[in-house]
Amino acid sequence: MTTYRKSIVSEIGVLLEEAGEALKAAQRRLNDLDALPGAERAGRKDVTGILKSGDGKLTPAGVQRAFDLFDAGRTRADVARVLEISYPAANNRWKDWQNARATRQA
Repeated sequence: MTTYRKSIVSEIGVLLEEAGEALKAAQRRLNDLDALPGAERAGRKDVTGILKSGDGKLTPAGVQRAFDLFDAGRTRADVARVLEISYPAANNRWKDWQNARATRQA
């Protein structure tokens, strides 16, 4: 094997290791997102009653959870998935969070 080929094979090995680490980090992030309080139902967390009211709106605890997730650096899509709300609803909560953060900093 030529030196050039060895170099390429070595680079590929490094890239594969980095990809594996990135996948592990993504899995840990998903596990963190799924760690919500609530009753277990069919292997997933039930957010209704704790974080969402019967009509699907976030309770004060749900709004606080959204803010906590944003504080932790989570995206609007993450919050929408975790709290089982639409992306536009998560976007509205993100705007509320930004306004609250601006008020706290003022």
